[in-house]
Amino acid sequence: MTSPLTSEQRSRRNREEHARRRREEAAQRGPRSVAAVWWDEARAVAIRQERNGDTAVWDRLCRVLEEFCGHARDGIEEATCPDAL
Repeated sequence: MTSPLTSEQRSRRNREEHARRRREEAAQRGPRSVAAVWWDEARAVAIRQERNGDTAVWDRLCRVLEEFCGHARDGIEEATCPDAL
């Protein structure tokens, strides 16, 4: 028998389920919509991490975005989201 979820575990599970549903719905509209959902989730994660004392979270997100933009500007075509769902 499993023990009941804590409030934190339940919140996390609900967030993950909500994000999964949003990505599935966005996939019906195309990759641009999926990217928008990932961006929303990235910001939400960064905000939560910052509230929990992770002051470097925005710097890490900036580095990821900077790397993506650099690849996109250089014409690297591997900018698909194979694990988007």
